[in-house]
Amino acid sequence: MAFMTSRVRVMGTDQERLDRFFDLALNAKRADDELRTEFSDAEYEQVLDYVAEHPGDRPQLAEAFVAIAYDPSLGPIDLVEYCMYALQWPEVRGRFIDRLEGEPSERARSALRRLLKAFEPDWPHAEIYRRFSKCKQ
Repeated sequence: MAFMTSRVRVMGTDQERLDRFFDLALNAKRADDELRTEFSDAEYEQVLDYVAEHPGDRPQLAEAFVAIAYDPSLGPIDLVEYCMYALQWPEVRGRFIDRLEGEPSERARSALRRLLKAFEPDWPHAEIYRRFSKCKQ
């Protein structure tokens, strides 16, 4: 994977589709920044829908989620948690575990542990999103 200034290039996928993914992620970040005290998962749903519409891009989209997790300027960390709770992609979980094992910074390890919680069935943040709170009723 080669990094550009504000975008991530992932080989093997149509760059326009990947750019669209990152545009949606940035829309979610803007919505998060505007709301600050209230969660609206509409923008997160758009990302999840986009991912579902492009199953053939899964390896590249997995890399894109990892890129967002490591560089929040690409999109919100909460988006990664939300999508991974829904998608349960083991390849993304594995990347976080690998990074956690070699990470010297306690702050970064704490962030990685938070990301990994999204793969658990009882993810504590699930209830703040309409999509997941309905599932538990």
